[in-house]
Amino acid sequence: MKGEASFPAKRGVISRDWTEGSIVRNLWSLSWPMLINNTLNALGPTIDMIWVGTLGASAIAGVGVAGLAVMVINSLISGLFTGTIALVARHIGAKEEQVANLAAQQAFVIGLAFSLLMALVGIFLAAPFLRVLGVDASVVDEGAIFCRFN
Repeated sequence: MKGEASFPAKRGVISRDWTEGSIVRNLWSLSWPMLINNTLNALGPTIDMIWVGTLGASAIAGVGVAGLAVMVINSLISGLFTGTIALVARHIGAKEEQVANLAAQQAFVIGLAFSLLMALVGIFLAAPFLRVLGVDASVVDEGAIFCRFN
């Protein structure tokens, strides 16, 4: 039946069948959080440069180089979660809600572990990583600080 939830409704949870109704409306409903996320991710480095712009050339270069490293890590985690989203979507489409919930829970744990690992790498290996890139020592100092707190 049109508009009827595909899973039994739980108290306080709204379930929706994304295969029914307007395709444009469904796509917009699914995509607006990613649109906001990507906009904020694009604004982040710009705002960083505005704040750091008054501190000098080494600070700007450090934030720029360290920002690239942060973007690589963000791309890795984005790829990881794209895969887990596909798994969850596949199981929801197959009407396997419990398996979808398990996949989402495992994605949360994997994401948390990956984030903690990357935080430790950023804290302890930021300066050596920037030295490997061959940047000036003053840029390494400024970039390492940015990596540790970003």
